[in-house]
Amino acid sequence: MKHATLAEKNKPTLRQFDSYGRRIDVIDYHDSYHHLMQQGLRNGVSAFGHATAEAGSHVARAGLIYMENQLEPGHCCPLVMTTAAVPPLLKWGRTDLVDKLCTMDYDPRDVPIEEKVAITAGMSMTEKQGGSDVRANTTLATPLDPARTGHDASYTLRGHKWFTSAPMSDIFLTLAMTRGKDTPSCFIVSRWLPDGTRNTGFRVMRLKDKVGDRANASSEVEYDDAHAVMLGEEGRGVKTIIEMVQSTRLDCVLGSAGGARRALQQALNHVTHRKSFGSPLIAHPLMENLLTDLCVESEAHTLTALHLAGAYDSSLHHRNIPAAFLTSGAGPMVEKLKHTDTEYTEAQELFRIGVAVGKYWVTKRYPGFAYECMEAFGGNGYVEDFNMGMLYRQSPLNAIWEGSGNIIALDVLRAHKSFPVLLRDIKLACGMDPSLDEFISDIEKRVSRAASENIMSPMIQREARRLVDMLALAMQASVMARYGDPTVAEAYIASRIKRDRLNSGLNYGSFVYPSDMSKCIIERNTSGLIK
Repeated sequence: MKHATLAEKNKPTLRQFDSYGRRIDVIDYHDSYHHLMQQGLRNGVSAFGHATAEAGSHVARAGLIYMENQLEPGHCCPLVMTTAAVPPLLKWGRTDLVDKLCTMDYDPRDVPIEEKVAITAGMSMTEKQGGSDVRANTTLATPLDPARTGHDASYTLRGHKWFTSAPMSDIFLTLAMTRGKDTPSCFIVSRWLPDGTRNTGFRVMRLKDKVGDRANASSEVEYDDAHAVMLGEEGRGVKTIIEMVQSTRLDCVLGSAGGARRALQQALNHVTHRKSFGSPLIAHPLMENLLTDLCVESEAHTLTALHLAGAYDSSLHHRNIPAAFLTSGAGPMVEKLKHTDTEYTEAQELFRIGVAVGKYWVTKRYPGFAYECMEAFGGNGYVEDFNMGMLYRQSPLNAIWEGSGNIIALDVLRAHKSFPVLLRDIKLACGMDPSLDEFISDIEKRVSRAASENIMSPMIQREARRLVDMLALAMQASVMARYGDPTVAEAYIASRIKRDRLNSGLNYGSFVYPSDMSKCIIERNTSGLIK
């Protein structure tokens, strides 16, 4: 934890020129940042999923990044982008880069790729005038040889990128327009050229002064005839890079679930030992009820993230999603589920829409969750010594990056052809709770009505957030009913599906749990704490 604290408190700095005035654009990080990167990469936080051919490898990697985020979230950004760059590079035959991205090692030197065994990757899409609307990009790509264009051809780029995180990565996937096309193409930009000289057209202009995520550098970059190589079909850059975006969105869900878990554990530890009015804080009924609600939320986020990782794993390995990690409960429904696999042909669609729903919901719930955990400390929570400030500053990040709320909600609408696949997955929990069955039936009617109309009509767009909210609740409730601890699953359905919002309120802790249920759930979540 010492390295995590030092990396967060000592922000990276930009060094644009060397002592002779030559342009170098190097980012200097604290030694603790390099320590975290080394440990993460060597332990497979980036590479394990793709470097291991066994089914479940991406679920295992999901568990690794989930835990890594609890250590320090800033350095996780390059870890996430490094693993996310593999699918598009692999699809288009760049095994030379994939092999080095999948090597479990860390080489922070600013040297050509050819001199390295292991490399890291970044992504650079948005521009100041367009933001998420990447089709408004103005960066222009010109072929070095007009007779050789398209995939694997060399180009020069002129333009800028408003957000380039982890600018010391060895390679970046970026978007640029080509003449005659009204949609962008995808390119690989390296910090060094194959001939061993620096890619001097890649210029880091300044580092962002961010609210949180301080250990990680995010930058503004200009391309001044930067050398680049096209990846994929010309004019199909969004389709090429979307595989990277889908992976990073999964890790946004995992990051917020992991951050919520860390915030909860710190709050639970504090209220277990802190005394107030003669008793431990946890013994006071109102605090017990609040912490119960946070425990239920945290478990739901974790299981949702791992369920989505299972769909991702299945889609990449071309294997069915096994009903492998199920509730320890008993009964005919549980026995039925033990023999219910999801076909891998549907897994791609399930992941495509499920990760958008999960990213929207889990990441947007995290800031309020982090605040409640901070408040459990009282005034101490607002003091940097207690580290809750770092978690709170970090908490909005995953909801904003890789598609903010409105962008994600509209993406769900665009994926409406996958609604039946998501509903089939959700309905695997039908018969386990009458209230959940009723809720799922209502969702089906809403989805059917939306799909029967112009899905992108102004009216449906206005309803998008409500629709995604309900899909998220149904998805989480189904996952909890199928895979979760029976008591926690019961609590989730009671507090989020059955609840009468008029009488139970909207804030965390407003639903009233039975005392015996609270004690059971809190004991489950504090069993590893030092008492």
